[in-house]
Amino acid sequence: MFFEWDSSGFVSAVEFQDAADSYSQEDYEMAAAVGQCWSDGWENPLDYGSIVVFHRLVIPHPMPGFWETMRAAIKREFSRRSAMMVLKAFPLEWENRFQDPGAPGKEAFERRLKAMTKHYQRNLGVSPMPVSPSLGEWFWLPIRFDEDPQEGPEMRSAYRV
Repeated sequence: MFFEWDSSGFVSAVEFQDAADSYSQEDYEMAAAVGQCWSDGWENPLDYGSIVVFHRLVIPHPMPGFWETMRAAIKREFSRRSAMMVLKAFPLEWENRFQDPGAPGKEAFERRLKAMTKHYQRNLGVSPMPVSPSLGEWFWLPIRFDEDPQEGPEMRSAYRV
C-alpha cells in the first residue's frame, strides 16, 4: 500500500527521476511529477525527508471511520521522517484497457477518475499537483515539506529518448 523513497543519495530532481525510472513506469511518473512541481530552481522535497507513495488501495466498502483512521495512521507513521505523500488517482479496474486510443469507454473512465479525485481530496486531504496530462492525475499531502507545487517544465529521464 505504501512505498517510501528514502531521501539519501539524490543530489537533484533529475537524479531522483533517473533512479525511479530504473524501477517501474509508475515510479518514473511519480518522480517526473515531483520533479515538474519542485524542480531544481525551487526547494527540493527530498531535502526534508522521504517521499511516501500511496500505491494501489482497493476498499470496496470501507467501515465507518476508516478514512479518519487512515489519516491518523499516515501522520503517526510518517510525520518524523517524510517530506510528503503522493498518490496517483487511477481506477484500477481500467488498468491496461486503453492501449488503443480509440478504445470504447473513455467517458466512463473519465467519470470514474473525476469521482476518485474528489474522493481522495475529501477523505485524505490531498491536493492536486499541476503536472503534464501525460503523467496522469497526481496528488500530494504535505507532511514535513509544505512548499506549494509550481507548474514547471516536464522533465525527461536520461534513459528515455
